[in-house]
Amino acid sequence: MRSRIDAFRWETTPLGPREDWPEALRCAMRLVLASAAPMALMAGEKGVMIYNDAYAAILGSRHPGLLGRPVLEFWPEAADLHRQVLQTCLRGGTLSLEAQETPVLRNGRLRPAWFDSEYSPVPDASGRPVGVLAASFDVTARMVAERDLAQSEAKFRTLADTMPQMVWSALPDGSHDYFNARWYEFTGVPQGSTFGEGWAEVFHADDQERAWERWRHSLATGEPYEVEYRLRHRSGVYRWTLGRALPMRDAGGHITRWFGTCTDIHEAKIAAEEREMVAQELSHRIKNIFSVLTGIIALAARAQPESKGFAEGLRGRIFAMGRAHDFVRPHSNASRPRAVQTSLRALVAELLAPFAPDGSGRISWQGEDATIDEGAATPLALLFHELGTNAAKYGALSADGGRVTIEGREEGGVYVLTWREKGGPPVSPPARLGFGSRLIGLSAEGQLGGQLKRDWPPEGHELELRVPLAALSRSARLQKQPPAAANA
Repeated sequence: MRSRIDAFRWETTPLGPREDWPEALRCAMRLVLASAAPMALMAGEKGVMIYNDAYAAILGSRHPGLLGRPVLEFWPEAADLHRQVLQTCLRGGTLSLEAQETPVLRNGRLRPAWFDSEYSPVPDASGRPVGVLAASFDVTARMVAERDLAQSEAKFRTLADTMPQMVWSALPDGSHDYFNARWYEFTGVPQGSTFGEGWAEVFHADDQERAWERWRHSLATGEPYEVEYRLRHRSGVYRWTLGRALPMRDAGGHITRWFGTCTDIHEAKIAAEEREMVAQELSHRIKNIFSVLTGIIALAARAQPESKGFAEGLRGRIFAMGRAHDFVRPHSNASRPRAVQTSLRALVAELLAPFAPDGSGRISWQGEDATIDEGAATPLALLFHELGTNAAKYGALSADGGRVTIEGREEGGVYVLTWREKGGPPVSPPARLGFGSRLIGLSAEGQLGGQLKRDWPPEGHELELRVPLAALSRSARLQKQPPAAANA
């Protein structure tokens, strides 16, 4: 621009030759050319344009034709702005404009642009303004980004307000800054009253601490937020609600916002509680039936002493069925057992506990556990009850040093259970299969669809059962256990 200014014929402009300019204009021109920031000088009453290279870059197609020309004539799309600038500053005033929209000519087309600009008068030796010094910064990219963000925010709010769910957002520190129309319709609170941490005021007092604890954990770890709580409806009634939220992250992985929803689950929650109560009541009555059956058998055995052995065996089998039912039946918080209700290992431990009550580890479990449901629990309970009973009467558990090892493993969609006895009296294959053996086969092969193999080496009875995983549980999951043996 210095070269262009030096080569320009200034005598053809209202300013006249450069040597006739006031010293104030020449100083202002040197200041403009020395600056790295976009600067221009509007010289004289006509506002003849003199500018530096940085300012030329923001002029678009107006450069270089604007050099040495009156700004009002040669930048017509910004004439109103520059007329105001000249009138103000040539009277000694200043102007500071932020994000001023000024169309610019680029590639032959007018395009919107925004500038932050400062305008100051240039006084001569007598103090009379002889020009205007302008410093302008192109903030178009920022304004376009803010406009796009505002449009995106407006679209989001429109979408959120049409959703049937309550939608909210929060800043990275957890302060809530937005709730959609459904939230205010549901709660009936004034607009904006639940910003920041005010949202907790509409939570049931008994649920606030739990909701806060879960929310603080999500904020600290970035983990998804999910919790059930009671939310005060506009009617004053508290309704069960499911709250969920996920974090939004930038390219660096930092959380920039949380977006969440609240879903009214009150009817579903009440219905589930009612179903659970009915299931528990039904299950309790079934358990009572097992108790009545064992009582009837005990009475019959006393009346007919010759049936005592048969009655005891039948009572044991009914007891095993009852324990299996109690293990997988619906429970309340008060009645729920400590053991995992879907664990085969836990069921076996419960059934065999009476056969090794001293806790000496005579019965041990190795390998993988399996997930079971109510359909598999009963036949498995009958199987292990018969094995435990026979081991206590005739096998390894009938001798002081005898031990039983149970191993579980998964082989390509099949669960393999192995029962091994050692340390008991010598055994041999039975001459015929008794009722208990037939019951084992019926339970394992008939009900579970498994394959049963039994062997009687001298050191102790062995049994292998292969069952499809799908027959054990609808979820068919395996829970891996440490390879070391663990007491059943």
